[in-house]
Amino acid sequence: MSKEDLQLKPVGKPCEVTGEVVDAWCWASQTMGPGKGEKHKACALACIMGGVTPGIVDDQGNLYIAAKSQGYKGCNELLTPLVAKRVTAQGWLTTKGGCNVLKIRRVTLAK
Repeated sequence: MSKEDLQLKPVGKPCEVTGEVVDAWCWASQTMGPGKGEKHKACALACIMGGVTPGIVDDQGNLYIAAKSQGYKGCNELLTPLVAKRVTAQGWLTTKGGCNVLKIRRVTLAK
């Protein structure tokens, strides 16, 4: 495989994740209660605007770190308007050391 092929091919396996948009720190640490839901929305927005990575928590409690949506661009702009909402994200998933990292291709409100 050429260097050019590696740059163009998405890394990871295609996936679809449905769950709630959260800030990764509050959800994982439980510092501010359960770290999700409408009651946590203002805190999650403040955390994401302050630099905390957004993520999606599925119904089984798995956190998917939203690493990027485009080349060299994070997901804050994409996910901030959707904090505390249920979404379906399509993209590519990589997992290493127990961490799920999601490169989002498309995100929509879940039905």
